[in-house]
Amino acid sequence: MEQTTIKSEKSKSALNLEQPAEDDQDKKLKFTFDGKGKEDAVETLNKFLRDCNNKDYGRKITVSDVVARGLRKLDIKDILLLQEQSMGLKDSLRQKYKEEKGSEATEDEFVRWLVEDYSPQKKNNKKTNH
Repeated sequence: MEQTTIKSEKSKSALNLEQPAEDDQDKKLKFTFDGKGKEDAVETLNKFLRDCNNKDYGRKITVSDVVARGLRKLDIKDILLLQEQSMGLKDSLRQKYKEEKGSEATEDEFVRWLVEDYSPQKKNNKKTNH
């Protein structure tokens, strides 16, 4: 049986997954999976598709089938984890500021907090000195 292999190179990694829109079955939504920098995920997906299609019957299992099935398994914990993983260092530190101070910071307030108040070493020393 013919196998589809998804490439991780940027020029070849654009994989269009088409699903009918809820409001209009004639229109299609297109999704792109960029495997660049996610070689482990691409390898895992290719292996999974090979395993799914290791059969002598039925139609070929596609990435769309895998995505549709996988989405039903995701919950709020997955959303929170994805949101957390999407943050860079600055976003993460701004989030810590907001949790600690209860409000957003101007750029000057944020830098002052970083320099004067926020330091993992200072916080560890305060905990061990008490």
